[in-house]
Amino acid sequence: MDANIAYAVISLIAVLMLSYMMKVVNRFWIRPKKVEKRVRELGFRGNPYRFFYGDAKEMERMRVEAVSKPLEQLSDDIPARKQFFIWIGTKPRLNIMDPLLVKDILSRPNEFQKPKADHMAHVLVGGLFTIEGNTWIKHKKIINPAFHIEKMKNMVPSIVNSSLEMIDKWNKSLASKESGEVDIWPDLEALTYEVMCKTLAVGETSEDIRRIHQLRLKVNEQAAKVAKLMFFPGWWNLPTKDLNTMKALHKEVEGLVRKMVTKRLEETKIGARSEEVFTSLGLKLQHAL
Repeated sequence: MDANIAYAVISLIAVLMLSYMMKVVNRFWIRPKKVEKRVRELGFRGNPYRFFYGDAKEMERMRVEAVSKPLEQLSDDIPARKQFFIWIGTKPRLNIMDPLLVKDILSRPNEFQKPKADHMAHVLVGGLFTIEGNTWIKHKKIINPAFHIEKMKNMVPSIVNSSLEMIDKWNKSLASKESGEVDIWPDLEALTYEVMCKTLAVGETSEDIRRIHQLRLKVNEQAAKVAKLMFFPGWWNLPTKDLNTMKALHKEVEGLVRKMVTKRLEETKIGARSEEVFTSLGLKLQHAL
């Protein structure tokens, strides 16, 4: 009797282990290869699937190589590759640059949904880039007024002034030289951030806003360092120095943003109350006259 029980237990464990192994093989090999075959049939080009890491190592190598030297010349090599895919772990990410196809995809939100948001997506982007459904609709409704055509027109003077200040800075740095090179990316990034702050949300740039910008740059640097961990189950809880640093920086950013939003809401409430007082006084004065 004991032998039969032991045999049954061993058989059950073997079945469970075999079932688990089949799921692992299907997730990390069979399914990715089937998906690869299908996307190639649809006309996409890309590297063959590589177990577990996908194109992560190659992407990191290319990123380091790209930022280590300036662009030699402009070309059409990148736009020419309109349909290709890269492997993010076990999933291919499709790159589509055909405007008609993009329009078709965006017009069918229930069929083409964003990937399930993960910790890294929340840290790097968040907001409209990761949410779906009613939450997306609500947030889109809130932000839409900021992009009204008349408001966009009012942004032009601010954008021009900030751009002229940046160009003046470049001219001064080259004033004593016959020729030279300028790394424009940091200035363009700062310009974009400044314009967004002035025109969309918070008005003139403050120390808190500058601090948020600096912290976001550091978060991006840390994210590049910990990206290789993302393929390990439970990677978000690994006690690594780079990951803990990124979490701390992101937490500080969230705190500053919350502080900034709270301050703006209070200013809005005070402004609304002041407007009500002036309106009431105006009506009383008009009635008296």
